[in-house]
Amino acid sequence: MPNIKKIGEEVRFSPCDGYPGSFELRVIKVTRYTSLVRALSLQRTPHWIADIDIQIRVYRDAQMAEVVEWCRDRSIPWALSEPSGLQAPDEKWQWNMFLSELLAQGIRSATKSIKASI
Repeated sequence: MPNIKKIGEEVRFSPCDGYPGSFELRVIKVTRYTSLVRALSLQRTPHWIADIDIQIRVYRDAQMAEVVEWCRDRSIPWALSEPSGLQAPDEKWQWNMFLSELLAQGIRSATKSIKASI
């Protein structure tokens, strides 16, 4: 993102060529060392499929990111120590892997759209 320290900064991208939907990344909170970013899918899905809506904490000094909340109703505890029938043991890992793939695809689509000057 061009300015991850500015609240309201946003970037939109399509994860695949020819994909009808897109994603929006928007900075919603900034603290001294971190930024909270919301990733939202901007596509029309059938009512039985939940929209992708995740919150990501970006550690600017370490240049790392992690998913801290997904689908507006599932917050991830710091340690998944309490057994819960609603969470898989590796659910946080799965969301972080999804974030990794989403951002990698966003970088690939962004580099295709940039024209190099000669």
